[in-house]
Amino acid sequence: MKKVSIITSATYNIYDAKGAFGCIVITENKKFKLEGCYSNSSVNRLELMAVIRALEEVALLYPGNEVLIELCSKQTYLTLAFSPGKLKQNLSRGTSLPNYDLWSKIFELGRLYQWKTIPIKTMALEDFHKKAAHVASETARLVEPREDTGAKKKVKVTSVLDVPEVQEPIVVNEQPSEQNKIESQEMRNDHPIIENNDPPF
Repeated sequence: MKKVSIITSATYNIYDAKGAFGCIVITENKKFKLEGCYSNSSVNRLELMAVIRALEEVALLYPGNEVLIELCSKQTYLTLAFSPGKLKQNLSRGTSLPNYDLWSKIFELGRLYQWKTIPIKTMALEDFHKKAAHVASETARLVEPREDTGAKKKVKVTSVLDVPEVQEPIVVNEQPSEQNKIESQEMRNDHPIIENNDPPF
């Protein structure tokens, strides 16, 4: 089975209605970045676009292969939707689901693969996310945007998918243990290893 790690980030400026996504894709053989710039969108939509763009690339790289997708993002709007069966359940709401057009595209492209999600906890993942965030900010600054025609105009979407709130863990000791230091160093030399397997489909 092929393994692909996808680390996403997005930025959006409400004052000029322009934003961008950045995405780092890590395969067994290479690492590369993806980006996109859009007007009249939102951070949530841009994060979803990043996943779609990465999945399109995976389909080209590994046609017909079994693939394990490791998804990493700081946006819980994105990651919480990938708990077991959640995405299919949410899509049953039809177009009343915010950003239904993008979620349905992710379902179409992603249902062929196995999925894992993880919050950004280690130094290695933080480094990759910083790179994705840099790609997003530079793309927003330098690239002429395309209009996000799928976004609903003049509608402020403030709710996320109907998932439970995530409680922040209580940190007892902020000093990293020797084992964590070793694991972080190992992950710097390899792409992220994600432990929890949460198929969303």
